[in-house]
Formats: sequence, structure tokens, C-alpha cells
Amino acid sequence: MREERVRDLFAEALGEPRQAAAAAQRLEAFLRLAPALEAERQAERRHPRGAAALAAALAALVLVGLLAVRAGGDRLAKPATAGRPPAATTPVPAGSPPAPGCVPNAPARLIVVDLTAQRLTAYDSGCPFLETPVTTGGPELPTPPGTYHLLVKSATWRVVSPYPISSPHWFPDTTVHDYLRLSAGGLAIHSAEWEPADRYGPGSERGAYATHGDVHVQVAPLQRLYDWAAIGTTVVVRS
Repeated sequence: MREERVRDLFAEALGEPRQAAAAAQRLEAFLRLAPALEAERQAERRHPRGAAALAAALAALVLVGLLAVRAGGDRLAKPATAGRPPAATTPVPAGSPPAPGCVPNAPARLIVVDLTAQRLTAYDSGCPFLETPVTTGGPELPTPPGTYHLLVKSATWRVVSPYPISSPHWFPDTTVHDYLRLSAGGLAIHSAEWEPADRYGPGSERGAYATHGDVHVQVAPLQRLYDWAAIGTTVVVRS
């Protein structure tokens, strides 16, 4: 077997000239024996069994070389992922309009209570995080508009009536949950387990469950709001 024939066999097995050349280089030591193979070929007639053993050994060597080159080629063919820089992102141009529903230049956390719509919206980094219907104060004890900041968070709170028992506005001591106090005067957002879920929303401030000025929120959304809100959160009450 001549050197040219060995290279042809590698090229035929690997199918790519570059890999065939690499295989030939890896087996350079074997190819250096090519001149001696002619002499062994002559000896084959005199010692056929020894020639057969040599041929088997050479075949095994060639097979090992092929497997090594193929494995190396597979590793080279795999895309390198380690250390790859992150994909480029398209920067948002300065002055671009905010996403729909978002509030530009808003505080990191912002709660807006809309007295007309009887709706509360919480904004996280300027975009809506939570929206839910509410019930606020009635015509006689309306919820005061203004800008507040969250002063107190309490999982439970006992609300005590500031009115005497003779007043039509008096109410018995009541325990509420997820209490968020907004002012020193007692304005707060809290639960109202006694109010049916279908009574919240537009017009509820004029109904039987109108508050004494506080903001009632249904249990499930209030729990999310309570967990998210932080002391100092800005709260805007607007009409």
C-alpha cells in the first residue's frame, strides 16, 4: 500500500479534504513506514501468515486514527457557547413614548385611586402592576383627594370609630387585614370582608357599603398590593 493510496482512503472515509489532511498528519508516523511496506509485500509470498498479521495491525491503526480524527472534527464542528457575549439589544432612543398604560417619570412604586372610576391602579416602575375595583367614602364622608405616602403596614388592624355611639356614623370596633395607612388622620387602604365582591366599582361610594373615608379593596388583590407596597410608596387619590 503506497502513501498516495492511504491518503485517498482517508479522504474517501472522511469526505472532507481538510479532515483528510489532518488525518494524514496525525498518522504521519505510519506513513513514514510506506517504503518498508514494499519489502513486506515481497515477504508476503514467503510468509503469508506473518503478512496477514501485519495487515491486521495496520488496519487497526488506521481505524484508530480515523476515529480520533472524526471525534476531533465533531468537537470542532460544535458551536462554542462558553464565553459568548450576550446578543446585542436594540437601545431605546431617549425620549421614546412610554408603553401604553405606563406613566412617564413615575416613582418606582405608585398607587393611584380614581374616585370617579372607583378603581385602584398600582404602577411598578411606571407601568401597571395591578388594577382592581374599590369602594371609597360616601357623599357625607368622602375620601379626601391628595398625594400621600404609605406610613404604616400591618397584616391586621383594629379600626375604632372616632364617632360617639350616638352618631349615625358610629361603627363597632372592627378588625381588618392588610392595612395600609396613608395619613396621620387615619386614611387607609384595607380589607372589608363584609362587603360582597360584586359591590365594588363605579357607584359603590353611593351604596350601602360606602366607607367612612377609607378605601376598601377585595381580599385577593389587596394581598398582592400589600406584599408589593413599601413604606414611603406614593399614593395619589384623585377625583
